[in-house]
Amino acid sequence: MTLSKEKMREIEEEENYRNEVKRKISNSKPKKKDKLVAALLAIILGSLGIHKFYMGKTVSGVIYLLFCWTFIPAIIGLIEGIDYLVISDEEFQSRCK
Repeated sequence: MTLSKEKMREIEEEENYRNEVKRKISNSKPKKKDKLVAALLAIILGSLGIHKFYMGKTVSGVIYLLFCWTFIPAIIGLIEGIDYLVISDEEFQSRCK
């Protein structure tokens, strides 16, 4: 069974398109997280772990949600928010996923 020239050209164009998309994805840099936004989220909504979700730490965010009724995540969130404001941008970015 042979494919027509038109069908072969379509397959080749599709393959070129997929390779270009893969190249763009591999070359893209991850977005930097804003330190001030994370600090405000930690201070205001720290008991719910919203700042952890923002920073890409989903498991930690879920743990904060599970224990929000104890107010312990609120205290930790306040401390983390202040910590985010004090540390350097490079250190903050290294903590983000």
